[in-house]
Order: sequence, then structure tokens, then C-alpha cells
Amino acid sequence: MKLVLGLLGVLAATISSGFDDRAWSTVQRDPLIRIAFHPQMSGEQDPLKELFIEELKKITHLNIKAIIPENYASVGEGMTKGQVDFAFLSGFSYILAADKVQLTVLLKTIFDGEEMYRAAIVVKKGRGFRTLEDLKGKTLSFGDRQSTSGYLLPYAALLGKGIVPEKFFKSIQYSGQHKESLHLLLEEKVDAVATWAKLKVAEGSWNLFLAPEQQSQVEPLLFTEAVPNEIFCVTSDFFKKYPRETMKVVAALLSYINMPENRNLIDQLFRMDYFVPAYNTDFSKLRAMVKRVESKLK
Repeated sequence: MKLVLGLLGVLAATISSGFDDRAWSTVQRDPLIRIAFHPQMSGEQDPLKELFIEELKKITHLNIKAIIPENYASVGEGMTKGQVDFAFLSGFSYILAADKVQLTVLLKTIFDGEEMYRAAIVVKKGRGFRTLEDLKGKTLSFGDRQSTSGYLLPYAALLGKGIVPEKFFKSIQYSGQHKESLHLLLEEKVDAVATWAKLKVAEGSWNLFLAPEQQSQVEPLLFTEAVPNEIFCVTSDFFKKYPRETMKVVAALLSYINMPENRNLIDQLFRMDYFVPAYNTDFSKLRAMVKRVESKLK
């Protein structure tokens, strides 16, 4: 509860210093609030998203709609076109979207006690891949082209070792999701995959999406540097027009997550511990990484 109160205090101070209360009376009340979920949450979790939104509606008494995107690009496009107001985003997708529309970062997630995560290049055991050089001329699967751990981090890590992926690998494909990449690896349709990994232990998406007997068949070959966990952000236009509604959404989100009876749904939907305040400046290092990768792709 202290965390909730502290975060609300930060938001209240931000709003009171940046917005004129006299203007609130001229703003249309009770807007339709569109919240987009992380694309990696798509599929079997869709009913949980709808349930979560219904709970937020009960707490806030606001008109809230769940947006279930097909991929990262559709979230950024929706925010650019004014079709999405709030979104759960990875760092890379946030930076790409922020290049097109002004966004305000509100919160970032804590997972397993950490506010950072990394990526890994994973191979199947028993195939003779012990070093990156062993993968020369082989096949690689990235996830989504706008995924932080499924694309940006491993791509930048390879560049840092003097490897240009398009020249080093025989072929590269994009599976769209971590889970799909791992299944391609197990079926030996690719030789290596780029995927999400925890910060301080040699674990990652393979421990989350694969059965125990499958987990023992794969191993990480390379870990990348770490970046901030996923965020919850809002378009700055919505924030300026509806500061009170923004506060209510954030307060409801924090309140719901801190209720023990909701832990099961939160674990299934977000795989996170709790939220902490986040700021646009938290992603300065990631922005520099994006520029390095983009310069190689031009």
C-alpha cells in the first residue's frame, strides 16, 4: 500500500505542476479509454485480458476497452492514429512508437525482483553448437521485428561481436513470438533462436513456455546486456486532456495488482511482481542501441 500511495503522490505532483485545473471543466468527461496489451500476450490469454479490463472498469467507473493487437507495430500504429490511449510495451516498441507520437511513460514492471532483463541466443543441445562461430552459415529465428529481446538486443549483441546477422547466417526468419521460436528450435527447423532471458540466472522464455523435458533439450549460447523491463505508457495527448482519468487508471492498476486475491490472474497475464515509477529518460541507453542497429540496416 505504501508503494501505491507513493506512486500516486508522484503522479499527483506531475499533474498539479503540468496542468491547469481551470481547463478541466472544458474537457469532455468519461472518454472511451483504449488499453492495448503486450502482443506477446495474445492467444489463449485473451479472455484474461477482458476479465482484467472488466475489473478496472469496476474500480474506476470509467469506460475502458481492451485492445488486443496482432503485433508490436499495430500498437504503435494505433497510438499514432489515436486508436489506442494506454499500452503495455517493451522498450524497443515504445521507442519506435515515440518517434511517431508523443508518449508519457508511467510505470515499469518488476519481475523476479528485478527491473531489468536481457536476451539470449539459444540452441538445441547435442548439435555441436558451442560458440557463436559454430553458427556461421546456419539458420536463426528472431521473434517480432519490434521485439526488444526477440530482435533488438540479440541483433545489437551480434553487431558488438563483429557479426552482421544477414551476412553471418545462411537465413533468418521471424517467428512473431518467443514460444513459436522455441518450437522451431525443438523441431530443428532453425539452428538458433533469439529470445527473452532473466537478468541474473541462466533462465528465460524456454523455462516459461517449454515442458521440463523440453527445457533440458536447449541451452543459451550467448546473453546480451540488460535493459529496463516492459512499461505502461499513455499518449501525452490523452494525458493532457484527461489527467484525472489517467490517475484513476494508474491507481486502479496499482490497487488491483496489490490485492492478494488477484495474484493468480496477474501471474498468468503479466508474469510480474509489481510496478515502480518509470520515466522516458530510463530508456536513453536503449535509444542509443536502436540508433546503432538502424545505422547498420540502412
